[in-house]
Amino acid sequence: MDAADPLPDNMPPDLPGAVRSRSRLRLVVPTSPSDGAERDQLDDWMVAVAACHDREAFASLFRHFAPRLKGWLWRTGSASEEAEELTQDAFVLLWRKAAQFNPERANVGAWLFTIARNLRIDRRRAIHDTWTTLDDMEFQGVADSGDGQEAEL
Repeated sequence: MDAADPLPDNMPPDLPGAVRSRSRLRLVVPTSPSDGAERDQLDDWMVAVAACHDREAFASLFRHFAPRLKGWLWRTGSASEEAEELTQDAFVLLWRKAAQFNPERANVGAWLFTIARNLRIDRRRAIHDTWTTLDDMEFQGVADSGDGQEAEL
């Protein structure tokens, strides 16, 4: 939908122009630096983490990406505490799965933001897929109106 598209019928006509204008919502996250030298430095740090578990390179990646990642998670609907936990979890996975990083497929930022996105999806699924268990005492109070298995046979 472009900014020139008409407003829906349920939109009040007396809203100011800024509110009435309808533009596309685009999420733009700078996952890679603008200059190639900095991007190469980030990739080099990631390769160092992957090759020899370089703690200094990991710390540099954390200093660079942690605030950006937490901010992005917060802006896209996570509570502040959840955004912080997901950021920590994403960096734990980055450390553990560093050997799987392939700089030819994606840059470090894209890879890390994808990890965080997947973690958030998994967490939301886990919350919504909780099962309610019934205690044996609750089962005893439920009357079975059907015939028993012996009667059926």
